[in-house]
Amino acid sequence: MESKNVTIFVMQVKEIWREHELCKQGYVELVPVDWVFKYRGTDVSTTADLKNGNLCSLDDLWNDIKENGLFDPLIVRMGRTSRTLRLEAGNHRIQVLKEHGIDKVPVTIEIRDACGPDAPEPYNEGTHNFALDGSVVLPETDVTYAKPSTIFPELRISFDTVNNNNHEK
Repeated sequence: MESKNVTIFVMQVKEIWREHELCKQGYVELVPVDWVFKYRGTDVSTTADLKNGNLCSLDDLWNDIKENGLFDPLIVRMGRTSRTLRLEAGNHRIQVLKEHGIDKVPVTIEIRDACGPDAPEPYNEGTHNFALDGSVVLPETDVTYAKPSTIFPELRISFDTVNNNNHEK
């Protein structure tokens, strides 16, 4: 039997997001891209904005991520009273990361009173609002941000904790 050599390419993305204030405060974890992808907006535009504010195609966004890295964690917003959640920041990034085989992405959970059409913010008309199931553990205190694994029990098994104190740069 003839053996074959297989080359596996693993893409590493520069982790500039580790310098983000929410990461330094301990609110960011690496979670599976597939978990975040299910909460994305399917009605988002085909153009994205770069860190400098310029609009670009999703291909250009991917090229920017490859060249410059990820600057910010993705934000999943959830509402205490509305019992809904959505990917609030990172809809374009999650699409290109999944398409290019990245398996983990930095995420924080932003907790508000309401999320979606019932929230007072002006940008809540998006159609990607998902109901929270009974396994979600909402903090009893008025926290604004949380690690994903503290809210979603299914992530307690599969996440990689971001520990800035022990992370070698």
